[in-house]
Amino acid sequence: MHVQHLPLDGFKTSVGKQGCESRPVSSPKLVTPIQLFFTIFFFMVGLFGHVTSSYAQGPVTSCDGCNAKEVSISGARLIPPPTELNCTPGNPVSATLAVTVTANDNVKRYSIYLSATLKVGNTETVVDFCSPQSFSKSTEFYIPVTWTCGAEVEIGNVFLAWGVKKADNICAGGFTCNNIVKSKCAKSTQIISVAEPLVANFTSATACVGTTPSFSVTATATGGTKSPDGSYPSLVLDIAGTVFTATNFTGPFQAQTSIPLPPGSYPVSLTITDAAGVTDIETRTVVIGSCVEPLVADFTSSTFCIGTTQYLSLTATATGGTKTLAGAYPMGVLDAAGTTFTFTGFSGPLQATVAAPPGSYPVSFTVVDENGVTDVETKTVVVGTCPAPEPLVADFTSSTFCIGTTSYLSLTATTTGGTKTPADAYPTGILDAAGTTFTFTGYSGPLQATVATLPGTYPVSFTAVDANGITDVVTKTVVVGTCPTAGARVGVAENAARNKLTVSTYPNPHNGRVFLQINSPVDGIADIDWFTTSGSKVDALKVNVHKGVNEPVGYDVPGNNTQLIYRVNVGGSSTSGTIISGK
Repeated sequence: MHVQHLPLDGFKTSVGKQGCESRPVSSPKLVTPIQLFFTIFFFMVGLFGHVTSSYAQGPVTSCDGCNAKEVSISGARLIPPPTELNCTPGNPVSATLAVTVTANDNVKRYSIYLSATLKVGNTETVVDFCSPQSFSKSTEFYIPVTWTCGAEVEIGNVFLAWGVKKADNICAGGFTCNNIVKSKCAKSTQIISVAEPLVANFTSATACVGTTPSFSVTATATGGTKSPDGSYPSLVLDIAGTVFTATNFTGPFQAQTSIPLPPGSYPVSLTITDAAGVTDIETRTVVIGSCVEPLVADFTSSTFCIGTTQYLSLTATATGGTKTLAGAYPMGVLDAAGTTFTFTGFSGPLQATVAAPPGSYPVSFTVVDENGVTDVETKTVVVGTCPAPEPLVADFTSSTFCIGTTSYLSLTATTTGGTKTPADAYPTGILDAAGTTFTFTGYSGPLQATVATLPGTYPVSFTAVDANGITDVVTKTVVVGTCPTAGARVGVAENAARNKLTVSTYPNPHNGRVFLQINSPVDGIADIDWFTTSGSKVDALKVNVHKGVNEPVGYDVPGNNTQLIYRVNVGGSSTSGTIISGK
């Protein structure tokens, strides 16, 4: 609500944004009965005898040759004066433009046309008046004007035209400059200014200190009359009984209560006084709400298949509301496709998984906070049909190698197709290698096993079991050959023939780091595999080698292995040996 007060010092030619600037015609005076009569008379004539939009040529603001010597526009004023206008921003303002016309002879003139420009802010319009009224001496004519309060107003460019004979009717068919005898018109350059009204305004905001709101206000002012430095002399801001003041106020003024205010309704008023003594007051009731964010329950959903069974996976969350002292929500209830999961004292995301046949299901999550406030989120979730899995296939490859005169059988088993567990693994794999059984659980990649065996022919089988209990078995016959009787000696080349692959080791025994010196009969890549004495593979290396060149390869022995077996393979040739720890 705006309440505006004007200074009580009588009429001024310039009173802030409420005053005017004009050439004084006469001292301010009360409207006489005859002036009141003419005001009403000409308003009615203007209302019923002429509508501006009816002019074929539109309102006329001037004609050529308006240099009449016998008649002049000696002044213009507003009734009531600007200091007494009832101007509330956004509401219409009604006033009367009084134009004083001075004639220096007693010649009678017949019918008149009167117009003026009305500029409100950046928008300019023309108000006009046409009447068969006659005059022969100085008189005052009146034009009613209306605008919307809230911007600076200028009224000027007053123009008067008249006829010279009784038969003249310059208003007939709409006034144009052709309706008058040349030079039978007069103009005035006087400008009446009604400044933009003083408006006090403020915005408010609530911030939270914990669960207690803190209230702040930003005050502004527009219009009115500023001091030469562009400031308003006085600002008074009352926030729920706490008063803030400022002098020479120029920009936004911010204030915040020093004591946090509990939720409720509070009065706030802002008073601005401008340099002309005009005061505007803005008063409102501001409501401060609770600092607790609204309780919001939500969840996301996804589906996955185990075999041909579709599963619905849900992740539920809660935000806002009031938690317990432990930072938790007392209760959450997740209803997933008819299966209900109840959680108590939770703070993070909740997860639930349920098997669901294909179809559409209503899923809801209900959360209850410490104050008993409840929020429920319900969505429809669509569960599709799982595709049939590819057939489960078990397979393996085999190779043999020698360490000294001992033959070793190396196996690599793989599984494809079938149905994996939610962890993307196969539950069980069983590798039967020459009478030695290796059992693996929860595997996803290739399986490896090495076993020492005598030369001969052996049945080897690999059995894979998927998440649905489906089993696939592959069985192959593997031939293990006889190793040569010449073995490698520690610390020397294992084969001295120049067209053979040779490897020597040093230092051996070692103290944690050993070197293999590889001499290859061909250019290529040397594959170096490391095994424990029980046949378990612990490491693998690849290095480039060149024909006939001794290539040193360093190796840091892992862990506390006291003895390791190495196997080097280049281009189909292989050799092996043993290193021991000297620690």
